[in-house]
Amino acid sequence: MRLSRILAVVMFLLLLPSVVSAQWWWGSQFFDESGVNFTPQGASTRARGMGNAYLALSDDVAGATWNPAGAAYMPEGQATLEFLTNTTTMDYSGTATNGNPRDYQYETNDGIFNNFGYISPVRFYHRDFAIGINYYRMADFSKEYDINDDDYQSEYYMKFGLEVIKLTAATQVIPNIALGVNGNIYIRGFTEDYLQTYPGAYEVIGSDTTRSPYHVENKASYSGVNFDIGLQGRFGALSLGAVLNTPYTLTQESTLKQAIVVPHYGEQGTYVNSDLEIDFPIGIGVGAAYTANNLTVSADYSMHQFSETRWSMHPIFVDASYTFFEPYDPTDPNVEVNPYWEDINQYRIGAEYMLNISRFGVPLRAGYRNDPKVYSDKQLIYGIETTETGERQYSIPLGTDTEVGNSETYDQVVGYIVSLGTGLKYKNFWLDFAYEFGSAEQEITSIFAEIEDIDDDGTIEWGNVITENQETIEENPSRLFITLSMTF
Repeated sequence: MRLSRILAVVMFLLLLPSVVSAQWWWGSQFFDESGVNFTPQGASTRARGMGNAYLALSDDVAGATWNPAGAAYMPEGQATLEFLTNTTTMDYSGTATNGNPRDYQYETNDGIFNNFGYISPVRFYHRDFAIGINYYRMADFSKEYDINDDDYQSEYYMKFGLEVIKLTAATQVIPNIALGVNGNIYIRGFTEDYLQTYPGAYEVIGSDTTRSPYHVENKASYSGVNFDIGLQGRFGALSLGAVLNTPYTLTQESTLKQAIVVPHYGEQGTYVNSDLEIDFPIGIGVGAAYTANNLTVSADYSMHQFSETRWSMHPIFVDASYTFFEPYDPTDPNVEVNPYWEDINQYRIGAEYMLNISRFGVPLRAGYRNDPKVYSDKQLIYGIETTETGERQYSIPLGTDTEVGNSETYDQVVGYIVSLGTGLKYKNFWLDFAYEFGSAEQEITSIFAEIEDIDDDGTIEWGNVITENQETIEENPSRLFITLSMTF
Protein backbone atom coordinates (compact mmCIF):
# COMPACT_ATOMS: atom_id res chain seq x y z
CA MET A 1 0.00 0.00 0.00
CA ARG A 2 1.24 3.50 -0.75
CA LEU A 3 2.70 5.47 2.18
CA SER A 4 0.10 8.23 1.87
CA ARG A 5 -2.72 5.70 2.18
CA ILE A 6 -1.04 4.03 5.14
CA LEU A 7 -0.65 7.33 6.96
CA ALA A 8 -4.26 8.27 6.21
CA VAL A 9 -5.49 5.00 7.66
CA VAL A 10 -3.21 5.38 10.67
CA MET A 11 -4.40 8.89 11.47
CA PHE A 12 -8.02 7.84 11.12
CA LEU A 13 -7.52 4.90 13.46
CA LEU A 14 -5.72 7.02 16.03
CA LEU A 15 -8.77 9.23 16.25
CA LEU A 16 -10.78 6.25 17.48
CA PRO A 17 -11.03 5.73 21.23
CA SER A 18 -9.89 2.12 21.07
CA VAL A 19 -10.92 -0.42 23.66
CA VAL A 20 -7.55 -1.43 25.07
CA SER A 21 -8.81 -4.17 27.36
CA ALA A 22 -11.88 -5.23 29.27
CA GLN A 23 -10.85 -2.93 32.13
CA TRP A 24 -10.29 0.24 30.06
CA TRP A 25 -12.94 2.94 30.28
CA TRP A 26 -12.85 6.64 29.51
CA GLY A 27 -11.95 8.74 32.54
CA SER A 28 -9.69 6.14 34.10
CA GLN A 29 -6.34 7.15 32.58
CA PHE A 30 -5.07 3.72 33.63
CA PHE A 31 -5.08 1.00 31.00
CA ASP A 32 -6.02 -1.48 33.68
CA GLU A 33 -7.26 0.08 36.90
CA SER A 34 -7.62 -3.19 38.83
CA GLY A 35 -5.47 -3.07 41.93
CA VAL A 36 -4.79 0.68 41.58
CA ASN A 37 -5.73 1.89 45.04
CA PHE A 38 -4.87 5.18 46.73
CA THR A 39 -6.09 4.16 50.20
CA PRO A 40 -3.73 5.91 52.67
CA GLN A 41 -1.43 3.72 54.74
CA GLY A 42 1.81 4.06 56.65
CA ALA A 43 5.01 2.05 56.85
CA SER A 44 6.49 0.03 59.81
CA THR A 45 6.99 -3.73 59.84
CA ARG A 46 5.89 -3.84 63.47
CA ALA A 47 2.63 -2.14 62.48
CA ARG A 48 2.14 -4.61 59.64
CA GLY A 49 2.53 -7.54 61.99
CA MET A 50 -0.16 -6.01 64.21
CA GLY A 51 -2.66 -5.50 61.41
CA ASN A 52 -1.74 -1.80 61.04
CA ALA A 53 -3.51 -1.04 64.35
CA TYR A 54 -0.86 1.49 65.28
CA LEU A 55 -2.32 4.96 65.85
CA ALA A 56 -2.01 4.68 69.65
CA LEU A 57 1.53 3.22 69.58
CA SER A 58 3.81 4.51 66.74
CA ASP A 59 6.80 5.27 69.02
CA ASP A 60 9.36 4.21 66.42
CA VAL A 61 10.71 5.77 63.25
CA ALA A 62 8.39 4.17 60.70
CA GLY A 63 5.48 4.40 63.15
CA ALA A 64 5.57 8.16 62.70
CA THR A 65 4.11 7.60 59.23
CA TRP A 66 0.92 6.47 61.02
CA ASN A 67 0.81 9.00 63.85
CA PRO A 68 3.60 11.57 64.13
CA ALA A 69 2.76 12.26 67.79
CA GLY A 70 4.25 8.90 68.80
CA ALA A 71 7.73 10.19 67.93
CA ALA A 72 7.59 12.42 71.02
CA TYR A 73 7.88 9.31 73.21
CA MET A 74 11.10 8.07 71.57
CA PRO A 75 13.87 8.33 74.18
CA GLU A 76 16.67 7.88 71.63
CA GLY A 77 17.39 8.54 68.00
CA GLN A 78 16.52 5.72 65.64
CA ALA A 79 17.16 4.79 62.02
CA THR A 80 15.32 2.15 60.04
CA LEU A 81 15.48 0.40 56.70
CA GLU A 82 12.53 -1.67 55.45
CA PHE A 83 12.52 -4.15 52.58
CA LEU A 84 9.33 -5.40 50.92
CA THR A 85 8.86 -8.53 48.81
CA ASN A 86 5.51 -8.40 47.04
CA THR A 87 4.20 -11.56 45.37
CA THR A 88 0.58 -10.48 45.01
CA THR A 89 -1.47 -12.22 42.31
CA MET A 90 -4.74 -11.23 40.69
CA ASP A 91 -6.66 -14.08 39.11
CA TYR A 92 -8.92 -13.11 36.22
CA SER A 93 -11.74 -15.29 34.98
CA GLY A 94 -14.38 -14.24 32.50
CA THR A 95 -15.77 -14.47 29.02
CA ALA A 96 -14.25 -13.11 25.83
CA THR A 97 -16.31 -11.08 23.36
CA ASN A 98 -16.99 -14.20 21.29
CA GLY A 99 -18.34 -16.04 24.31
CA ASN A 100 -15.28 -18.23 24.84
CA PRO A 101 -13.88 -18.46 28.40
CA ARG A 102 -10.74 -16.48 29.15
CA ASP A 103 -8.52 -16.90 32.22
CA TYR A 104 -5.21 -15.34 33.09
CA GLN A 105 -3.29 -14.06 36.08
CA TYR A 106 -1.77 -10.75 37.05
CA GLU A 107 1.56 -11.17 38.78
CA THR A 108 3.54 -8.88 41.02
CA ASN A 109 6.95 -10.29 41.85
CA ASP A 110 9.09 -7.39 42.95
CA GLY A 111 11.31 -6.54 45.87
CA ILE A 112 11.94 -2.94 46.88
CA PHE A 113 13.43 -0.96 49.72
CA ASN A 114 10.05 0.17 50.96
CA ASN A 115 11.03 2.65 53.67
CA PHE A 116 14.02 4.67 54.85
CA GLY A 117 13.65 6.66 58.05
CA TYR A 118 15.47 8.56 60.77
CA ILE A 119 14.14 10.40 63.82
CA SER A 120 16.13 12.01 66.60
CA PRO A 121 15.22 13.87 69.81
CA VAL A 122 16.41 17.50 70.01
CA ARG A 123 16.06 20.26 72.56
CA PHE A 124 14.87 23.65 71.35
CA TYR A 125 13.82 26.67 73.41
CA HIS A 126 13.85 24.62 76.64
CA ARG A 127 11.51 22.00 75.15
CA ASP A 128 12.14 18.45 73.97
CA PHE A 129 11.19 17.71 70.36
CA ALA A 130 11.57 14.80 67.98
CA ILE A 131 12.31 15.56 64.35
CA GLY A 132 12.93 13.23 61.44
CA ILE A 133 12.15 12.01 57.96
CA ASN A 134 10.60 8.93 56.32
CA TYR A 135 10.52 7.98 52.68
CA TYR A 136 8.29 5.11 51.56
CA ARG A 137 5.97 3.81 48.86
CA MET A 138 2.41 4.47 49.99
CA ALA A 139 0.71 2.75 47.02
CA ASP A 140 2.40 0.12 44.86
CA PHE A 141 0.86 -0.29 41.38
CA SER A 142 3.29 -2.90 40.04
CA LYS A 143 1.73 -5.80 38.12
CA GLU A 144 2.04 -7.62 34.80
CA TYR A 145 0.26 -10.27 32.72
CA ASP A 146 0.05 -11.93 29.33
CA ILE A 147 -3.15 -13.02 27.57
CA ASN A 148 -2.80 -15.73 24.96
CA ASP A 149 -5.87 -17.49 23.63
CA ASP A 150 -7.58 -18.02 20.30
CA ASP A 151 -9.18 -14.58 20.06
CA TYR A 152 -7.07 -12.33 22.27
CA GLN A 153 -3.32 -11.77 22.65
CA SER A 154 -1.75 -8.96 24.63
CA GLU A 155 1.06 -8.09 27.01
CA TYR A 156 0.83 -5.59 29.85
CA TYR A 157 2.90 -4.30 32.73
CA MET A 158 2.66 -1.46 35.23
CA LYS A 159 5.49 -0.46 37.57
CA PHE A 160 6.17 1.82 40.53
CA GLY A 161 3.49 3.81 42.35
CA LEU A 162 2.80 6.71 44.70
CA GLU A 163 5.67 7.52 47.07
CA VAL A 164 5.84 10.06 49.88
CA ILE A 165 8.44 11.95 51.89
CA LYS A 166 7.21 12.60 55.43
CA LEU A 167 8.94 15.31 57.51
CA THR A 168 8.09 14.77 61.19
CA ALA A 169 8.10 17.10 64.22
CA ALA A 170 6.60 16.12 67.60
CA THR A 171 6.62 17.20 71.23
CA GLN A 172 4.80 16.54 74.51
CA VAL A 173 2.67 19.65 74.96
CA ILE A 174 1.74 18.63 78.51
CA PRO A 175 2.72 15.53 80.51
CA ASN A 176 1.27 12.39 78.89
CA ILE A 177 -0.12 14.29 75.85
CA ALA A 178 1.90 14.60 72.64
CA LEU A 179 1.30 16.53 69.44
CA GLY A 180 2.96 15.69 66.13
CA VAL A 181 2.87 16.92 62.53
CA ASN A 182 3.96 15.29 59.29
CA GLY A 183 4.57 17.43 56.25
CA ASN A 184 3.94 15.12 53.29
CA ILE A 185 5.49 15.55 49.85
CA TYR A 186 4.08 13.14 47.23
CA ILE A 187 6.32 12.09 44.35
CA ARG A 188 7.20 9.32 41.86
CA GLY A 189 4.59 7.92 39.46
CA PHE A 190 4.14 4.91 37.22
CA THR A 191 4.98 3.46 33.83
CA GLU A 192 2.56 1.35 31.79
CA ASP A 193 3.14 -0.57 28.59
CA TYR A 194 0.42 -2.37 26.65
CA LEU A 195 0.90 -4.32 23.41
CA GLN A 196 -2.17 -5.85 21.81
CA THR A 197 -1.26 -8.16 18.95
CA TYR A 198 -4.68 -9.69 18.29
CA PRO A 199 -7.17 -8.18 17.97
CA GLY A 200 -5.25 -4.99 17.28
CA ALA A 201 -6.11 -1.98 15.17
CA TYR A 202 -7.73 -2.46 11.78
CA GLU A 203 -5.62 -1.85 8.70
CA VAL A 204 -6.89 -1.93 5.13
CA ILE A 205 -4.51 -3.49 2.63
CA GLY A 206 -5.98 -3.57 -0.86
CA SER A 207 -9.39 -5.18 -0.52
CA ASP A 208 -8.44 -7.07 2.67
CA THR A 209 -8.92 -6.00 6.26
CA THR A 210 -6.17 -7.16 8.62
CA ARG A 211 -5.16 -6.36 12.16
CA SER A 212 -1.99 -4.55 13.17
CA PRO A 213 -0.39 -4.63 16.63
CA TYR A 214 -1.65 -1.83 18.85
CA HIS A 215 0.89 -0.31 21.27
CA VAL A 216 0.17 2.08 24.13
CA GLU A 217 2.59 3.56 26.65
CA ASN A 218 1.80 5.79 29.61
CA LYS A 219 4.36 7.55 31.79
CA ALA A 220 3.16 9.59 34.74
CA SER A 221 4.66 11.51 37.64
CA TYR A 222 2.98 12.67 40.85
CA SER A 223 3.18 15.82 42.95
CA GLY A 224 1.22 17.04 45.94
CA VAL A 225 1.53 18.29 49.51
CA ASN A 226 -0.52 17.87 52.69
CA PHE A 227 -0.19 17.34 56.46
CA ASP A 228 -0.89 14.72 59.12
CA ILE A 229 -1.79 16.18 62.51
CA GLY A 230 -1.58 13.63 65.32
CA LEU A 231 -2.36 13.44 69.02
CA GLN A 232 -1.34 10.70 71.41
CA GLY A 233 -1.99 10.29 75.10
CA ARG A 234 -0.44 7.74 77.47
CA PHE A 235 -2.12 7.02 80.76
CA GLY A 236 -0.43 4.10 82.45
CA ALA A 237 -1.20 0.94 80.52
CA LEU A 238 -3.66 2.72 78.21
CA SER A 239 -2.63 4.66 75.10
CA LEU A 240 -4.95 6.68 72.87
CA GLY A 241 -4.23 8.17 69.45
CA ALA A 242 -5.92 10.28 66.81
CA VAL A 243 -4.80 11.56 63.40
CA LEU A 244 -6.24 14.04 60.93
CA ASN A 245 -5.03 13.90 57.31
CA THR A 246 -5.64 17.23 55.62
CA PRO A 247 -7.20 17.29 52.12
CA TYR A 248 -4.99 17.93 49.11
CA THR A 249 -4.79 17.76 45.35
CA LEU A 250 -2.57 15.11 43.78
CA THR A 251 -1.36 16.13 40.32
CA GLN A 252 -0.54 13.43 37.78
CA GLU A 253 1.44 14.68 34.80
CA SER A 254 1.41 12.03 32.10
CA THR A 255 2.40 11.39 28.51
CA LEU A 256 0.25 8.86 26.69
CA LYS A 257 1.43 7.31 23.44
CA GLN A 258 -1.04 5.50 21.17
CA ALA A 259 0.26 3.80 18.04
CA ILE A 260 -0.24 0.94 15.66
CA VAL A 261 2.66 -0.98 14.15
CA VAL A 262 2.46 -0.55 10.37
CA PRO A 263 4.35 -3.21 8.40
CA HIS A 264 7.60 -1.85 6.91
CA TYR A 265 7.08 1.57 8.55
CA GLY A 266 7.21 0.81 12.27
CA GLU A 267 5.04 2.53 14.87
CA GLN A 268 2.79 5.32 13.69
CA GLY A 269 0.85 7.25 16.32
CA THR A 270 0.49 10.27 18.50
CA TYR A 271 1.31 11.54 21.98
CA VAL A 272 -1.21 13.04 24.38
CA ASN A 273 0.06 15.10 27.32
CA SER A 274 -2.31 15.47 30.22
CA ASP A 275 -2.39 16.83 33.75
CA LEU A 276 -4.82 14.87 35.88
CA GLU A 277 -5.75 16.36 39.26
CA ILE A 278 -7.20 14.13 41.97
CA ASP A 279 -8.83 15.80 44.97
CA PHE A 280 -8.14 13.75 48.08
CA PRO A 281 -10.56 14.15 51.00
CA ILE A 282 -9.92 14.77 54.67
CA GLY A 283 -9.13 11.63 56.66
CA ILE A 284 -9.70 10.90 60.34
CA GLY A 285 -8.37 7.98 62.37
CA VAL A 286 -8.62 7.03 66.04
CA GLY A 287 -7.00 4.20 67.97
CA ALA A 288 -6.44 2.67 71.40
CA ALA A 289 -3.87 0.26 72.83
CA TYR A 290 -3.54 -1.46 76.18
CA THR A 291 -0.42 -3.10 77.59
CA ALA A 292 -0.47 -5.58 80.47
CA ASN A 293 2.79 -7.26 81.42
CA ASN A 294 4.28 -8.31 78.07
CA LEU A 295 1.03 -8.28 76.07
CA THR A 296 -0.19 -5.35 73.99
CA VAL A 297 -3.53 -5.26 72.19
CA SER A 298 -4.59 -2.44 69.88
CA ALA A 299 -7.46 -1.35 67.67
CA ASP A 300 -7.91 1.46 65.10
CA TYR A 301 -10.72 2.90 63.02
CA SER A 302 -10.20 5.32 60.12
CA MET A 303 -12.50 7.16 57.70
CA HIS A 304 -11.79 8.80 54.34
CA GLN A 305 -14.63 10.26 52.26
CA PHE A 306 -13.35 9.29 48.83
CA SER A 307 -16.90 9.58 47.48
CA GLU A 308 -16.24 13.35 47.51
CA THR A 309 -13.19 12.90 45.28
CA ARG A 310 -13.28 14.57 41.89
CA TRP A 311 -10.83 14.35 39.03
CA SER A 312 -9.90 17.13 36.66
CA MET A 313 -8.62 16.04 33.26
CA HIS A 314 -8.50 16.82 29.56
CA PRO A 315 -11.84 16.15 27.79
CA ILE A 316 -10.20 13.58 25.50
CA PHE A 317 -10.20 11.21 28.50
CA VAL A 318 -13.80 11.98 29.39
CA ASP A 319 -15.86 12.22 26.22
CA ALA A 320 -15.87 9.05 24.14
CA SER A 321 -16.87 11.05 21.05
CA TYR A 322 -14.29 13.84 21.51
CA THR A 323 -11.82 12.65 18.88
CA PHE A 324 -14.53 11.92 16.34
CA PHE A 325 -15.92 15.40 16.09
CA GLU A 326 -13.06 17.74 16.98
CA PRO A 327 -9.28 17.45 16.75
CA TYR A 328 -7.19 17.00 19.88
CA ASP A 329 -6.24 20.37 21.32
CA PRO A 330 -3.85 20.23 24.30
CA THR A 331 -4.93 23.75 25.33
CA ASP A 332 -8.53 22.68 25.96
CA PRO A 333 -9.37 23.29 29.62
CA ASN A 334 -9.75 20.35 31.96
CA VAL A 335 -13.20 19.19 32.93
CA GLU A 336 -14.36 17.77 36.25
CA VAL A 337 -15.09 14.06 36.46
CA ASN A 338 -16.67 11.96 39.16
CA PRO A 339 -14.66 8.70 39.34
CA TYR A 340 -17.38 7.16 41.51
CA TRP A 341 -14.94 6.21 44.25
CA GLU A 342 -16.18 4.68 47.47
CA ASP A 343 -15.63 5.90 51.04
CA ILE A 344 -12.95 4.05 52.99
CA ASN A 345 -14.06 2.92 56.45
CA GLN A 346 -11.43 0.59 57.84
CA TYR A 347 -11.07 -1.18 61.18
CA ARG A 348 -7.82 -2.76 62.31
CA ILE A 349 -7.00 -4.97 65.29
CA GLY A 350 -3.68 -6.39 66.45
CA ALA A 351 -1.72 -7.88 69.32
CA GLU A 352 1.90 -8.32 70.35
CA TYR A 353 3.42 -10.54 73.04
CA MET A 354 7.05 -10.01 73.99
CA LEU A 355 9.10 -13.06 74.94
CA ASN A 356 12.34 -12.43 76.83
CA ILE A 357 14.86 -15.17 76.09
CA SER A 358 18.21 -14.61 77.75
CA ARG A 359 19.46 -11.25 76.41
CA PHE A 360 17.07 -11.26 73.47
CA GLY A 361 13.55 -9.99 73.03
CA VAL A 362 11.33 -11.97 70.66
CA PRO A 363 7.94 -10.41 69.77
CA LEU A 364 5.02 -12.51 68.56
CA ARG A 365 2.49 -10.46 66.58
CA ALA A 366 -0.81 -11.00 64.79
CA GLY A 367 -3.42 -8.75 63.24
CA TYR A 368 -6.50 -8.45 61.06
CA ARG A 369 -8.06 -5.65 59.06
CA ASN A 370 -10.76 -5.25 56.49
CA ASP A 371 -9.47 -4.03 53.13
CA PRO A 372 -11.98 -1.67 51.50
CA LYS A 373 -11.11 -0.38 48.02
CA VAL A 374 -11.94 2.97 46.51
CA TYR A 375 -13.42 1.10 43.53
CA SER A 376 -16.50 -1.13 43.34
CA ASP A 377 -18.01 -3.82 41.19
CA LYS A 378 -18.95 -2.09 37.98
CA GLN A 379 -20.53 -2.15 34.57
CA LEU A 380 -18.72 -1.24 31.37
CA ILE A 381 -20.61 -0.33 28.22
CA TYR A 382 -19.20 -0.70 24.74
CA GLY A 383 -21.01 0.48 21.64
CA ILE A 384 -20.55 -1.51 18.44
CA GLU A 385 -21.04 0.27 15.12
CA THR A 386 -20.89 -1.78 11.93
CA THR A 387 -18.92 -0.14 9.11
CA GLU A 388 -17.85 -1.17 5.63
CA THR A 389 -14.43 -2.23 6.97
CA GLY A 390 -15.64 -4.03 10.05
CA GLU A 391 -16.73 -2.99 13.52
CA ARG A 392 -15.78 0.05 15.56
CA GLN A 393 -15.92 -0.07 19.36
CA TYR A 394 -16.68 2.89 21.59
CA SER A 395 -16.22 2.82 25.35
CA ILE A 396 -18.81 4.93 27.15
CA PRO A 397 -18.14 6.97 30.31
CA LEU A 398 -19.36 5.54 33.60
CA GLY A 399 -22.61 7.21 34.60
CA THR A 400 -23.93 7.65 31.07
CA ASP A 401 -27.71 7.20 30.88
CA THR A 402 -28.51 4.80 28.09
CA GLU A 403 -31.18 2.32 27.15
CA VAL A 404 -28.90 -0.56 28.09
CA GLY A 405 -28.65 0.90 31.57
CA ASN A 406 -25.74 2.13 33.63
CA SER A 407 -27.35 3.59 36.69
CA GLU A 408 -27.34 0.59 39.00
CA THR A 409 -25.56 0.79 42.33
CA TYR A 410 -22.66 -1.63 42.58
CA ASP A 411 -21.17 -3.05 45.75
CA GLN A 412 -17.88 -1.70 47.04
CA VAL A 413 -14.97 -4.13 46.79
CA VAL A 414 -14.01 -5.03 50.36
CA GLY A 415 -11.42 -7.67 51.14
CA TYR A 416 -9.50 -8.71 54.22
CA ILE A 417 -5.87 -8.91 55.32
CA VAL A 418 -4.42 -11.28 57.94
CA SER A 419 -0.93 -10.59 59.25
CA LEU A 420 1.68 -12.35 61.34
CA GLY A 421 4.96 -11.00 62.65
CA THR A 422 7.97 -11.64 64.80
CA GLY A 423 11.47 -10.31 65.26
CA LEU A 424 14.56 -10.14 67.42
CA LYS A 425 15.76 -7.40 69.73
CA TYR A 426 19.35 -7.30 70.90
CA LYS A 427 20.78 -4.27 72.69
CA ASN A 428 20.31 -1.35 70.27
CA PHE A 429 19.25 -3.42 67.29
CA TRP A 430 15.82 -4.55 66.10
CA LEU A 431 15.17 -7.07 63.33
CA ASP A 432 11.47 -7.35 62.44
CA PHE A 433 9.52 -9.61 60.09
CA ALA A 434 5.89 -9.41 59.02
CA TYR A 435 3.88 -11.42 56.54
CA GLU A 436 0.41 -10.49 55.36
CA PHE A 437 -2.05 -12.25 53.08
CA GLY A 438 -5.70 -11.88 52.18
CA SER A 439 -8.24 -11.67 49.39
CA ALA A 440 -10.59 -9.28 47.60
CA GLU A 441 -12.88 -9.87 44.63
CA GLN A 442 -14.27 -7.51 41.97
CA GLU A 443 -17.13 -8.35 39.63
CA ILE A 444 -17.26 -6.62 36.22
CA THR A 445 -20.14 -6.72 33.76
CA SER A 446 -19.33 -5.76 30.15
CA ILE A 447 -22.26 -4.93 27.90
CA PHE A 448 -21.86 -4.74 24.11
CA ALA A 449 -24.70 -2.94 22.35
CA GLU A 450 -25.46 -1.89 18.79
CA ILE A 451 -25.23 1.79 17.92
CA GLU A 452 -28.10 2.97 15.74
CA ASP A 453 -26.79 6.47 15.12
CA ILE A 454 -24.31 9.08 16.32
CA ASP A 455 -25.63 12.65 16.22
CA ASP A 456 -23.53 15.61 15.18
CA ASP A 457 -23.03 16.57 18.82
CA GLY A 458 -21.68 13.11 19.60
CA THR A 459 -24.79 11.72 21.28
CA ILE A 460 -24.90 7.96 20.85
CA GLU A 461 -28.25 6.34 20.07
CA TRP A 462 -28.41 2.77 21.33
CA GLY A 463 -29.89 -0.27 19.70
CA ASN A 464 -30.01 -3.84 20.97
CA VAL A 465 -27.68 -5.52 23.44
CA ILE A 466 -25.43 -7.88 21.49
CA THR A 467 -23.85 -9.71 24.39
CA GLU A 468 -23.20 -9.36 28.09
CA ASN A 469 -20.04 -10.76 29.64
CA GLN A 470 -19.27 -11.42 33.28
CA GLU A 471 -15.74 -11.09 34.63
CA THR A 472 -14.18 -11.66 38.03
CA ILE A 473 -10.84 -10.37 39.30
CA GLU A 474 -9.67 -11.90 42.57
CA GLU A 475 -6.82 -10.11 44.29
CA ASN A 476 -4.64 -12.25 46.57
CA PRO A 477 -2.05 -10.08 48.33
CA SER A 478 1.04 -11.79 49.70
CA ARG A 479 3.71 -9.49 51.14
CA LEU A 480 6.78 -10.04 53.28
CA PHE A 481 8.30 -7.09 55.19
CA ILE A 482 11.77 -7.11 56.74
CA THR A 483 13.09 -4.20 58.79
CA LEU A 484 16.42 -3.49 60.44
CA SER A 485 16.40 -0.68 63.02
CA MET A 486 19.06 0.76 65.27
CA THR A 487 18.89 3.24 68.14
CA PHE A 488 21.59 5.83 68.87
